Amino acid sequence: MSGPSPGSWVARLEQGEAAVVIAAAKRIAALTKRLIETGYDVASTNGQGAFVTLDAERCLATFMADGVPDRAVFRSVVTPILDRLRDAGYKKLRLFGELVNVLWPHKSDAATVRLEE
Repeated sequence: MSGPSPGSWVARLEQGEAAVVIAAAKRIAALTKRLIETGYDVASTNGQGAFVTLDAERCLATFMADGVPDRAVFRSVVTPILDRLRDAGYKKLRLFGELVNVLWPHKSDAATVRLEE
């Protein structure tokens, strides 16, 4: 599994940071499994809101318009999550996303570039 290592996630979560992961369902499952294997209590963290996962396919379906990402809709999906975490007292937020990886095989280069923006 590429991307952030579970050990680094555990260290950050234990230091009081929050994590938001927008990824393919397989990646979320693999990351969650590896966090549990390292001894981290994912269920407890999810209950506190510190570890938030969003399925990338579902997110894309929410904010794609005419084959390209709609920036305003994207922000309307993600901003409330970030605001909720900040309001809960999390001063540092870690974000990991693979929306482009999920979008790339299905859409045009223009949509992928727009998403990166």
